[in-house]
Amino acid sequence: MKEDGFWTYRHMLIPEKRNVAFIGAFVTIYTSLWFNIQAIWINDVLRGHVKVPSIEDMKKDIEKKKKQGFAYYPAYKHKPIFISSQTYSPFYLDELLKEMGIDSVRESSIFRHWFYPFDTKKYEAVATHHI
Repeated sequence: MKEDGFWTYRHMLIPEKRNVAFIGAFVTIYTSLWFNIQAIWINDVLRGHVKVPSIEDMKKDIEKKKKQGFAYYPAYKHKPIFISSQTYSPFYLDELLKEMGIDSVRESSIFRHWFYPFDTKKYEAVATHHI
């Protein structure tokens, strides 16, 4: 592990090791939802439905996420961390859903999407993905 933590692309892929994926290497209050969506995303990568960027682009994305993570948690600036937070979870899941071609707007209006409580039932479309 590096001095500043274990950082992977989309919290799953090591850019230099394309044959290894970590599902569940993240700490959050939405653990089972995360793991399920991560597993479906990895499945889509393996089936060729989701294209991963080049190694360099993955590294750039990881650096961007590091900066964002340390901005959220400045006290951990020089400590190994896994970024996790209730406020970050919906953004991360939306990112994965968009890459899989699944609508990430789970409410009838953009106001409800951003300001209503986060509920795992809003991710039911993932269960029927590619069926």
